[in-house]
Amino acid sequence: YMDSRGSYNVFVPSVRTNSSGTSWSGGPTAGSSIPINQFFIARPTDSVQTINNALARGLNLILTPGIYQVDSTIKVKRPDTVVLGLGFPTLVPSAGVIPMTVADVTGVKLAGLLFDAGAVNSPVLLQVGTPHAHKSDPANPTTLSDVFFRIGGATLGKATTSLVINSDNVILDDIWAWRAD
Repeated sequence: YMDSRGSYNVFVPSVRTNSSGTSWSGGPTAGSSIPINQFFIARPTDSVQTINNALARGLNLILTPGIYQVDSTIKVKRPDTVVLGLGFPTLVPSAGVIPMTVADVTGVKLAGLLFDAGAVNSPVLLQVGTPHAHKSDPANPTTLSDVFFRIGGATLGKATTSLVINSDNVILDDIWAWRAD
């Protein structure tokens, strides 16, 4: 969104607990704004190395619409990182890689992403945390919203598992996992 000064920002709603109904019925939705200059805006032509370098520099990530051929793993390692897909960018792994992992850190937000299995079997399409991970915080959970998985269908796709959650305190909101075997 554009603020009153004409600057672009990304609004991140706060976690709600013990609630029901809309978040805006009692006034503005609670949350925080992140200036757009704190994001790397990726295009399908950007390499995974370029994306990982931006994440390592502490930037959040916006993936613009398109098909991303992922030849190595996109690694989200920093707490409170936002990965936002616009127009449901599609991540397709090549050579059986895991397209994205999220470290066992707090407060990561993934939204608006489609993982589409590639022709070579991947063990998993999205992995959150490592086995036996317990560094989470219920006050700052990791959130996956509008994250979709497709194995097979329009094209040949192979993956053993769509989504693996190893971390505690992960909220799943509107997850769609489709397998055409």
